[in-house]
Order: sequence, then C-alpha cells, then structure tokens
Amino acid sequence: METGHVENTDTPLVFSLPGVNFRHFAGESDFPGMVAILAARFQAEKDERLSTLEDIRNQFANLANCDPARDYLFAESDGKMVGYASVTWELEEDTQDRVFFLTVNVFPDWEDKGLDGILLDWACAHAREIIAESPRPEQDKMDFFTMLSDQHQVALLELTGFSPVRYFFRMRRDLDTLPNDPLPKGIELLPITPRDYRALWDASVEAFKDEWGAVVPRESWYEEWLGHRYFQPLIWQIAWHQGKIVGMVLNYVDQLENEAYNRSRGYTESICVLREWRGKGVASALICRSLQMLKAMNMTEAALTVDTENPSGARGLYERLGFQPYRTLAAYRKILA
Repeated sequence: METGHVENTDTPLVFSLPGVNFRHFAGESDFPGMVAILAARFQAEKDERLSTLEDIRNQFANLANCDPARDYLFAESDGKMVGYASVTWELEEDTQDRVFFLTVNVFPDWEDKGLDGILLDWACAHAREIIAESPRPEQDKMDFFTMLSDQHQVALLELTGFSPVRYFFRMRRDLDTLPNDPLPKGIELLPITPRDYRALWDASVEAFKDEWGAVVPRESWYEEWLGHRYFQPLIWQIAWHQGKIVGMVLNYVDQLENEAYNRSRGYTESICVLREWRGKGVASALICRSLQMLKAMNMTEAALTVDTENPSGARGLYERLGFQPYRTLAAYRKILA
C-alpha cells in the first residue's frame, strides 16, 4: 500500500491511501485542477455554484489569515489533482471568537475511497496547530458549510464531531406575475458610480453586522469584491435618502451557470437595509424592482439565499414576495477547547 506524505509542515502527517500523494500549494499551476474539481462537484449537484479560473485567481490574490503554502493541502493521483482542503480563520463580530473555516473538495468518485475524510482530518489537525501557536482566551470554533442533500459529506462531518448550528435556504421564484411594492416616502433610486463603490461597501458591512456569523471585515474583501464576476453594478438597485445609501440589492446574472443548467436565472443577493430604515418597506420595494428588471432582461426566474433564522424577518419577506425554498445549506460547527 502506498502512502501520501505531507512535506514541509511543522507536524508532518502520514496518510494511507493507495496511489495518492499529498502536497502543499505549487502556485497558479494548481488553479486549473481546482476549477476541474469544483466543476465535477457542480455536475454531480454536490454544489450549485460554478467557479472559473479567474474566480480562483481573484480569491488567492486577496487571501487573509491564510498562507496557501501552508494552509492548503492537495491530493494527487497519477499526477492529477483529485482533491484539496483549506483552512482560514476570522474573528466573529459580536463574540470576538476565532472561527476557522474549513473546506474540502474532491472529485465525487474519490469520496468512496475516503479521500475527503483524510483531507478533513488534516484540516481539523491543522486548525489545532494554528491554535497551539497563538492561543487566545476567547473560544475557537471550526465551521464547515455543506448542502444537506450531500448526504455523504453530512455523514462525514457528523462522524468527525461536527453538529449543525444554522440552516440557510436557497430560494427561487418564476418571473411571471410580479409584485410591485412602492418605495417609502423620502427614498429615491439612483444609479451607482465608481466614486460611490466604497460608500456602498461600507453601508453593506454596517447592515450585515447583525447577521448570524458576521465576522470582522478585512480590506482584502473589498478588493476581491471589486474584481469578482458577480460585480455587476449596472443592474444593482440602490436606495438613497438625502444623498446617503440606506439599502441595496446587488443583483447579478451568472451566464456560465445559466448555460450549464440551460436556464435563465438572475440572482437578487446582498439584500440589506441600514437599521434605521428597516421595517419601512425599503427591501421589498428594491426586490420588486429587481424582479421587474430581471424579467425585462429575459430572465425567467430569480434566486437568493436566506438565513432561516434571520433576525430581521427576511425569510418571511421573501416568501411573501413569492420565493420558495428548493435547497438547504447547513453550517456545521465543532468547538475547540
């Protein structure tokens, strides 16, 4: 039986898996293999979002609290990448606890061979190494997000000691008969210009502080956002009051995903309203205008993601506007002593 050995780590790990070698990041030459694995998971419906080479490049250009040379692990068989895992961390906004975010992606046909379990074991062990190097008085947590429909991954997480702590619905609706809620008095819709991008970003950061799992924002996220293919300001809906941004829906259309699924979908995402304007109909008016705009763009459906326990009642609003759940995303967590 061949074994894979992880080189260049403070605590080398030896894994037994026939025909597999493990290594750390080799540079941009790894990006195509990562895209291929994500595409295979997409095709197997274990994930729903496509990632492109440019997406991966943009992500790596703006990493924070993550050194690819140390915090990524890649698995190869016959010179081909067959899986990878990563570890990064952030500070929770309200508790200041450190949260480690683990990812594991493998080709679906490698799941039955146990590769994802090995990579998850490495990610958990590596998070503990980081904790040992810089212990803090606050609590440390490990989070892993997965689709509930991915029963293999759910079973693996539960076997490893993770438990579900939060659920998110992926919701959609057809663009046939559309609602038309009015704008609140004093609110106007204005286009966004490049000089306003930072103000918009800052407003979204402030609005999302109340969300479950909100973490302290980093400047690199702003740069990543500016460079992402979902950054489509021409189709955003922005609410202004006396020259200040008070709410937004940052719509986008993923043409690659639409072609892969043979559909015409637009996303109404990053829906948020500043605290003082909540409960006044700003969000519903912006969503209604987003739906009308997407229909005018020849989209036939709209989709979004919502925290099922959102404290501002977002789920109820989306259901009233015709969105219905079709998939569930779960946040699994493990507390580290």
